[in-house]
Amino acid sequence: MYNASLSVYYLVKIRSGMPTNRIHKRVEPILHFLSLTIGIGTSSAAMLLDLYNNDSWECWIAPLPMDCDESWKNGGETNCIRGDNASLYRWVFYYALLWAAILLVTVCMFLVYRAVLLQERRAARWGHRDTQLAKKVANQGYWYCGAFYITWLFPTVTRLTQLIAGKTPYPLILITSIFVPIQGFCNFCVYVHPRYKKYGMTFGALRTTVSRTLTSAHFLIPRRSTGPTEDGISGTIHFPQMRPSDAEEPGENASVTRSAGDSLTEEQKTEVGPEQSDATMMTRDSD
Repeated sequence: MYNASLSVYYLVKIRSGMPTNRIHKRVEPILHFLSLTIGIGTSSAAMLLDLYNNDSWECWIAPLPMDCDESWKNGGETNCIRGDNASLYRWVFYYALLWAAILLVTVCMFLVYRAVLLQERRAARWGHRDTQLAKKVANQGYWYCGAFYITWLFPTVTRLTQLIAGKTPYPLILITSIFVPIQGFCNFCVYVHPRYKKYGMTFGALRTTVSRTLTSAHFLIPRRSTGPTEDGISGTIHFPQMRPSDAEEPGENASVTRSAGDSLTEEQKTEVGPEQSDATMMTRDSD
């Protein structure tokens, strides 16, 4: 429920532009009240109805014994010691609320993306540079919603199978026991993904620069021969030959750079502005 509350907070903050202090006073108390009321209310009701029992791999809402006949399936009669109609309460107290929260998160993320996209389009009309902020918000929304779907898809399939068939195959129980505890890890991946992508690109450029530097330095390292040479002296140091590209005069590169910059007339430099003029010169130098 608090994940859904967080998505509602983002929606109110970004879409409506409500000030933070007003959100703290008007929106946050409602979100806290709903989250705590639903959580404490359903757990307390399940305890009063004796619904907490052994459920294969956990202590949760389940009938006791697990293969007993529940009253909603047996015409009002039951032989369950505890937890009668637990298979229904699972959906009323948990899975219905869970998927309602997941759908709410999905809708909120879509509305946030749409609000950012419209704002970006309005800014583009006035000549502002395209920052692709909407695309970044969409990618983060995919990760945020995807963490919910990945975590709770298999547990939901397991409970549906248990509700319809009356028993659950062991592979589904195993997969459920793996995916349910990793929700926190999935949320952690969503949180660090933008930072990993940012610093990953930085370190990637750094690795490329270091690799090129080491490759260039390899041609400057003298090599010592281990065998005898023509003059009969072993261990003579042989310096590598200069490549044609290394033998260029320093003035040539400078002349190329000056010619690329001088090819722009004063009027063209005034029209494109200093930044675009520098970008043009940079492009020509790279060519």
